[in-house]
Amino acid sequence: MTEPDELVPLWKILHLAGVDWTYGSKGWAGENYCMFLADDDGWKHITKTSVDQANKLGCKTFLTE
Repeated sequence: MTEPDELVPLWKILHLAGVDWTYGSKGWAGENYCMFLADDDGWKHITKTSVDQANKLGCKTFLTE
């Protein structure tokens, strides 16, 4: 898992901008490689998990890379 190393610059920018941000407890590492494999069911499941977590947290903006 390399995500923490890759996202440190983003975390610093969000901190400096005073942004209130978080990760949900489910789907936080929601890399969706299913879309490259034509796995529509897997893609829908991962996307739904990420969106459900954003809604549960009351997010106004959802960022993905």
